[in-house]
Amino acid sequence: MEGLVIRRATPADLDRIAEIVGGVPGREAVAIAGCEEAARAFGMGLVKLPGSPQGWEHSSVAELDGRAVGVVQAGEDLSFRVTWPTVRLVLRTFGLGIIPVWPRYQARQRVEPATPAGSWYIGELDVDPEYQNRGIGGALLDHTEQEAH
Repeated sequence: MEGLVIRRATPADLDRIAEIVGGVPGREAVAIAGCEEAARAFGMGLVKLPGSPQGWEHSSVAELDGRAVGVVQAGEDLSFRVTWPTVRLVLRTFGLGIIPVWPRYQARQRVEPATPAGSWYIGELDVDPEYQNRGIGGALLDHTEQEAH
């Protein structure tokens, strides 16, 4: 696509990445969180959480005319980990509502395959709905494959 630039994310991209990744949560995220609003808040929180495997540090953005329109989060170990900052985010997002969410999380962990050591893993690939079906996702995949090699 003409004018499309793919580059590593910077801290300045944080809000836009959170908007793209957490803006339209998938069915799985909504099922785990219990509702779309909680899924969106948690997803955006994970992107903004310092040191998060889902954070901007592991992201590349697709930029068109100076605007980030897509994001891919990839690396060697992007598996979700329960840490104190994550626990605080969970409590801030769900409060005591975490109790019904916990069994969903445990079920997800049982079916989540372990990522082999040294492998490259794509945690997220999202394109702003306004820019979908233009080859941006494919370009992000191509970029990620080159980066993995």
